[in-house]
Amino acid sequence: GTCHILRNQDLPLPAEFDQAFAASSVLYFETDVGRLQSPETQQRILAEGMFLDGRSLEQVLTPAAWKAAKAYGAKAGIPVEQMGMMKPWLLTVMMAVLELQKLGVTMEGVDLRYYKQAIETGKKTGALEPFDRHLAFLTNMGAGHESEMVAKSIADLSEMPAMINQLLTAWKTGDLVNRRIHISEQTLGGFCCADINDDRAGFYLFRLHGVWLPQ
Repeated sequence: GTCHILRNQDLPLPAEFDQAFAASSVLYFETDVGRLQSPETQQRILAEGMFLDGRSLEQVLTPAAWKAAKAYGAKAGIPVEQMGMMKPWLLTVMMAVLELQKLGVTMEGVDLRYYKQAIETGKKTGALEPFDRHLAFLTNMGAGHESEMVAKSIADLSEMPAMINQLLTAWKTGDLVNRRIHISEQTLGGFCCADINDDRAGFYLFRLHGVWLPQ
């Protein structure tokens, strides 16, 4: 799998990556990377991540989870009024981004770097997952377990530096077992390695069958 985040020390990428890029006529990504990066999509994500029905974050979280969220917000300088308008999944994503930035991690991971190269060189691109399905995975993250997701994400923040180092080391060495152990999409909002669940994996394999073995 690919990795959606990188640090300066993770570059340059292995020479095999460039060799595979050069040898490919079409690059397939998890979803439509260009559309995902567009201002329109970013605005859509923000709009879908805010409560517009009169509810608040405090109302959907348990008292313990809300207390932890407020403590994090106070430490990070996030006004409680602003945080209270966020849905749990957006708060989880925002916390991940803020903490990753502190570690010098960039959101320009392997996929985005090669997507940009593909656009610059005129190479064709494709997507394994329909865009709306991919976005729904993000906006439904933690559904039914919102308090647990927020509380666990906050509790894991102190371990993030070690987790990120272990994750990227496991990814670079191909250690899939440790990669799964060290981090999960739900904990850090899906910004790290693209570990996909069985349902999505099965869907991807079905799409790949259509790409390589057209009926």
